[in-house]
Amino acid sequence: MEKYLAFDVGGSYIKYGVVQENGTVLSRGKSKTNSHLGSEHLLQQLCQIGERAMAREQFNGIAISTTGVVDVKQGAIQSEISSWIGGYNGTRLRQLLGQRTGLNVEIENDVNCMALGEHWLGAAKGFQNVVCMAIGTGIGGALLINGELYRGSLNMSMEVGRMPVAHSHLEDLASVRALIYEYAKLSNIPTLDVDGLLVARKVREGDRYAQEALEQMCYYLAHGVAVLTSAFAPDVLVLGGGITNDGELLDSRLKKHLKEMLDDALWESLNLQYAKLGGDVGLVGAVRHYQLMIRQRKEEGSYGEDVC
Repeated sequence: MEKYLAFDVGGSYIKYGVVQENGTVLSRGKSKTNSHLGSEHLLQQLCQIGERAMAREQFNGIAISTTGVVDVKQGAIQSEISSWIGGYNGTRLRQLLGQRTGLNVEIENDVNCMALGEHWLGAAKGFQNVVCMAIGTGIGGALLINGELYRGSLNMSMEVGRMPVAHSHLEDLASVRALIYEYAKLSNIPTLDVDGLLVARKVREGDRYAQEALEQMCYYLAHGVAVLTSAFAPDVLVLGGGITNDGELLDSRLKKHLKEMLDDALWESLNLQYAKLGGDVGLVGAVRHYQLMIRQRKEEGSYGEDVC
């Protein structure tokens, strides 16, 4: 069975692992991105991790899920929007990492990888028209139409975190970052002392401020879900990100607001699910993207060009 070295590059951490062609994750690791050190440092980290892994076993290729807007054909970072990595814009990861490792490399945006992974083996399996939202420091989105990613003009579709809501933007009101700020403000404590796990624990313990902060987050998140449901009427809408691992925290609060916001037909058609692949979704989705891109490049006759 083919094996791939997979990376999930975020602003805070680089996750990596060995993934089989069927999506089984055989091993995992994680290191700090140190995004303030810039894209060249990131490339060195990826190469070092790759060299150590390749010294132990052979791989059929390298699959990368990454923050930022990605030009998948060129395998380059088209825009460093929300990437937090200095100088990331324009970085030709596919070419540079391919030249240094001798392996074919394919890269894709992290939320697109989430959608591909969940469609392949997770909560969106068996559905053709899929909306995904990833809730973290910001909010990202992805859309599959008839089972295929829709990237839009300039590969910038589904930048849902920048959706205007209440004279602000969705990710400024409904992200985990917004949840942390609101709880810290209500509790009169420094934001540095708060993270999403703490707020979730406080909610379960009955903390009034934590419950108020989560209620506000869900109210605004429901606005985003309602708009996307009204615009696309998907077969399934999947929410991902660490906070969604405990769906009970969100589900009843979200649905209460959604029932009020959506008309009856859309409310009854709404199929709201929570991502099933957890922390592996970026690795699995990156491998799925790799497989699809290799198929496309071979059909176009461009496989192996401008890489090694």
